[in-house]
Amino acid sequence: MQKLGALLGAMMIGLVTFFLWLNRLPPFHGLPEAVSVALEDVTAELEAVEVTGTAHLMVKQRMVRPGSLIQEESTWWLFPLMAKGDTSGKLITVMALSPYEPDRLAGYEDQTLSAWARPPAALMTPGAEDELRSRGYTFADDYVILEVFPPEAEQ
Repeated sequence: MQKLGALLGAMMIGLVTFFLWLNRLPPFHGLPEAVSVALEDVTAELEAVEVTGTAHLMVKQRMVRPGSLIQEESTWWLFPLMAKGDTSGKLITVMALSPYEPDRLAGYEDQTLSAWARPPAALMTPGAEDELRSRGYTFADDYVILEVFPPEAEQ
């Protein structure tokens, strides 16, 4: 019976550790080294990337992440990131999710982002997709969300 208890305890510790690592919660909230990648080469299989593109800030959306025992509630901004200089494109292959509030007066802005590459199911809501579609945007089948690294003060 003691062996079973020890086995269950070890499994619980392993599951909690995996959960913390997967969600980048303390003590696993260090930032990986971002690899410089062209915007068109970004895939969800890449861990951390650095890309340069033009942010379409006229269609930015505000998202609030609820707080938990470990992290406080935070506000993030979601917007399409197109090839550098592309202000008329409507096919979204990369979305950016940033903790930094974009300039309210900017419509388009060239940005270099260091971020985790994530599949859209992890962070995108159907309402956010619907809002972008209503503004004329379409989504590539394999589009990616870039979750921008948090500010240095939060690490």
